[in-house]
Amino acid sequence: MTQTMASRAATADIDIRFAEADDAEQIAELYDRVYDGRFPIIDCVDPQRIRRIIGSGEHIWVIGLDKGRVVGSSVGTAERDNSAYEFGRAAVLPEYSGNGHFLKIFAYTGTAARERMDSDLVYGYARSERARMLYSFVADQIGNPIAWVGTDGGMHPNGDIREEHLIGLTFIRERNAIRVLPPRPFLDPESALARHITELAVVTTEGRYPAAIAAGHGAEFTHVSAHGRVSYSLFTHSRAAIVSAVQGGSPADVRRALWDVVDSANRPGHPARILHLTVHVLADKTDVIAELCAPSRDGTGRRFTVNGYLPAWHRDGDARYDCVVLTTRVDDLPRDLLGAEETAAEIYLSLPADLR
Repeated sequence: MTQTMASRAATADIDIRFAEADDAEQIAELYDRVYDGRFPIIDCVDPQRIRRIIGSGEHIWVIGLDKGRVVGSSVGTAERDNSAYEFGRAAVLPEYSGNGHFLKIFAYTGTAARERMDSDLVYGYARSERARMLYSFVADQIGNPIAWVGTDGGMHPNGDIREEHLIGLTFIRERNAIRVLPPRPFLDPESALARHITELAVVTTEGRYPAAIAAGHGAEFTHVSAHGRVSYSLFTHSRAAIVSAVQGGSPADVRRALWDVVDSANRPGHPARILHLTVHVLADKTDVIAELCAPSRDGTGRRFTVNGYLPAWHRDGDARYDCVVLTTRVDDLPRDLLGAEETAAEIYLSLPADLR
């Protein structure tokens, strides 16, 4: 299903099609209403940005309409550097929820991604247990079962809580993605998470991992300190940063460099504070992972925790490499999994106990 094929697919009572630039105002209004003005991603709430994104044709933006009114939306965000699509940024009006409408919108997005020839990885963040079930159902429908491999550690605050979203991923079977296994398994091969990962549609092989410490792309900022260099992007509304590259002379320097990013952003007068930090460390860099997760030596309690394991996450050349999800935060807001506690507990039990 591509942009050149028939752009509409009628359902029983709403129409589903690819978004057009003229839909931008309605799309922004949809996200504003569904999320009560608190949706953290500006690309979905600023009509000018929405219009530009749709006009580029790079992403897969699908909407549902009832008599011309936009009532639902789903975005497959293209990540060219990683040959991937992030699924999510979803919204459906409450009165259209629970009757299969969003499932059809989401399935349309998934089919479009599979039929494009520019990616092999599809992943997303499930906001609740209901969202997790929707993701899994659609993945099964298009023949690529999803594996739930971690959480975001409560990246986005909502009022007086942090919503902790599940991370799920799958691979497009027809692409024959090549997964290079780390020299030493990070997960216990008998753990539930390790078993789920073996069911993914990838070709596994052995080989040398890239020298990079962290995986990522599209950095907005670079911070240089005496300890090293960190590139990262920022969700300003959520005060959450995602590291895309880090350099340091030793694991201890990497740790200091990352915390210096947080400290610098939180000094008085800085326009963009950081309260949550995520870094995806390549799975062979076990010395860095151990250092980041070790209890602080200065009594501050600062440390990262392992929140998931991402098989074949980082693309380098023709192959993909595993990564470990590490997060930290500097507030004490409670985390809420919105019904997905059972899935998260299974994931956490599969991760090394001393690192979570």
